Amino acid sequence: MDDGLEGWIQTQYIGEKPIAALQLAKITRERDDLQRSLEELQERLQQAVAVRNQLSVDNDQLAQESAGLKRELQRITQLASDTISIDRQNQSLVYEQEALNQKVDRLMIEAAALESSKNQEWFLMGGSIVLMGLLLGFMFGRKIYHRRESGW
Repeated sequence: MDDGLEGWIQTQYIGEKPIAALQLAKITRERDDLQRSLEELQERLQQAVAVRNQLSVDNDQLAQESAGLKRELQRITQLASDTISIDRQNQSLVYEQEALNQKVDRLMIEAAALESSKNQEWFLMGGSIVLMGLLLGFMFGRKIYHRRESGW
């Protein structure tokens, strides 16, 4: 021994295993360590479950938001395709309107020409009637004048 004492011990007290008190102390320490480890793991498990539950709620909210965004995208896509179709129709209608405006202008010119022609016809008819009236007046006037001279 270290302190220089020498002695003997009965073999019944010598063994390879530590005594029960030491084993109990060791096992108690291990149990306490395992208990703390278990408590830590249970706390971590509760935190993990809470995080999982929160992520599940977040996932549900994101799924709903995603579905809403998909519907909005479909609506916008449909509006965009409708816009393209409407733009094509608009271009077609603009060309048609231009053609109709040209036709209206041409018809207005023709109507003005016809009106002018009609006015000219009335002017010529009026002039012809006046000329006929003058001729008839001249002829009747002459007949009356010749009758008076002839003695009637």
